[in-house]
Amino acid sequence: MREAIFRVPILVSLCIFLLPSSAHAQSGSSSLDLARDAWNRGELAQAESLLNEALSRGGLKRTETLECYVRLGSARAVLGKKDSAQAAFRLAALMDANFVVPSDAGKKAVQLADNVRKAQVGFGELALKLDVPSSTKPATSIEVKVSMDGAHTSMVTRVGLVAKESTSGKTFNFELSPAETMHFTVPSSLALPNGDVSIHVEALDKSDNQLAFSDGRVRVSSPKKEEPTVKAGGGFWSSAWPYVIGGFVLAGAAAGGVGVYFVSQQGASHINVGAPSVRPGG
Repeated sequence: MREAIFRVPILVSLCIFLLPSSAHAQSGSSSLDLARDAWNRGELAQAESLLNEALSRGGLKRTETLECYVRLGSARAVLGKKDSAQAAFRLAALMDANFVVPSDAGKKAVQLADNVRKAQVGFGELALKLDVPSSTKPATSIEVKVSMDGAHTSMVTRVGLVAKESTSGKTFNFELSPAETMHFTVPSSLALPNGDVSIHVEALDKSDNQLAFSDGRVRVSSPKKEEPTVKAGGGFWSSAWPYVIGGFVLAGAAAGGVGVYFVSQQGASHINVGAPSVRPGG
């Protein structure tokens, strides 16, 4: 019996260690769900703890990250934690200056949030500006420029890019440290003829919570058809010699004047060439 008791925690530890990475990404959302339940029950202290847990576990989408900061600021305001409530509301305002406090948070939370929003007006919102070409040629690399306000780089840990080709499903992933201007190069192998490449960039915090994102699309043109090569000045009438077709006389340039050629309908071997002459104007 004692042996079985000792085996249980070992197996549990192994299961936790072997959890796929996607489970970690979902754990922040699970904690947020529990925080919502605690909020609805009026257990704001527990809600505050679960909201912190959700942010710490990470993997939240932008809307979830914003909700965490708004609810966290509201819970702290009701609990009388003014300074920490303001800190949460500031982060919310940097993500969305028009964030909305839950209707059941009370006047204290609403007033505190309004004061923070007014104070944050000059700081603007965290946003990623994506600059990509609207189209490109097949088998050509795609240059992507991403920019953000330098005042907001401190709240971002990394900026990631995901490029995906629509028909083949090929993807390209890359990340850079946050800066006012960042340059990514999508490899030419994703630029397939008559396809398109979707570009997604996102700003993430230290726990991989999404703070901002931007999307774009690049259309790949069809291969250019090669035109038949024509020699310079090589039109039908540009030869130095005239052409004779089916007995009709065609005039062509000849040295010193106009040469006139005749072909007999009775035999192509019988050719007479008239001397160049000039007809007086009449």
